[in-house]
Amino acid sequence: MSQEKYIGLNVHQASISAAVMDPSGNVLMECLLETKLGRSYLTVSKEITRTMNRIKSLYRSCAIPCSGATVYAPRHRGEWLAKIMEPGVRVRAQHLYQQLDNLQPLRLEARP
Repeated sequence: MSQEKYIGLNVHQASISAAVMDPSGNVLMECLLETKLGRSYLTVSKEITRTMNRIKSLYRSCAIPCSGATVYAPRHRGEWLAKIMEPGVRVRAQHLYQQLDNLQPLRLEARP
């Protein structure tokens, strides 16, 4: 049995794919490595999703239907915030909107 091995790398901004093959072309090992930028993008994307879910959850807890994406749009926020009658809940919604606004540019920066 030959000890020769061939290594192939496919390098991208978000990940690196590596494969090891024997001389006859059989794949002995494959792996995918995330780069720091790719991991950052995934982390920020998940946090944006969590924040958006929290916003909708807040409205639903006040019995305010909120299907669709207009609930997140900055131009409709005043209209949505006016639907919340309790001042403390409204402040919490404002903080969640602020968090969403701060996360979205980070995702664009980290986009692979």
